[in-house]
Amino acid sequence: MSHLVAQGERVLVTAQNDQALTVLRDKILEVLRDLSIAVLGSSPAAMEELRSSSSVDAGLDLSLDTAAQERRISELGARIDELRESLRRTDLDLVEALRSEQRELEIPTGPARAREVAEGPPVTGTSTSSATPFPSAARSPSASRR
Repeated sequence: MSHLVAQGERVLVTAQNDQALTVLRDKILEVLRDLSIAVLGSSPAAMEELRSSSSVDAGLDLSLDTAAQERRISELGARIDELRESLRRTDLDLVEALRSEQRELEIPTGPARAREVAEGPPVTGTSTSSATPFPSAARSPSASRR
C-alpha cells in the first residue's frame, strides 16, 4: 500500500471488522499514516480521528524545486538526443557494412562477393588440399617445414 500511495495512487481497503483495519493501519509507515483516512467505527473517538486525518498537514515538505527539475528535464532531453544520434550513426554503419558484403571484389580467380572470399572455395571430392582463392597464398616455405 505504501508503494501505491508513494506513486500517487489512492487505495481503498475494506474489512468485515474494525480490528482488521486497525492492525493494517498500525502497519502503515508512520510518515504515511497521517495521510490515510480511516473510518474505524462510529464512536466519538473514531469521528475525531476522521476529522484530524482529513485535515492533517502531516508536516511533509511536498514542495518542488521547479528550476532544478526543468534543468534535469533539459539535461535528459539532451542525452536522449545524443543517444538518438548515436543510434542513427550505428544504423548507417550497419547499412554500409551490409552493402560492403554485397560488393563484388576482383580477385585473381575472378569476381566474388566478400562472403564468398571469406568462406573460401567449395571443397570438392575427398582431397584435403588447402585450396585458396588467392594463388599466392598457397603454403609458405615455413609452413612446409613443419
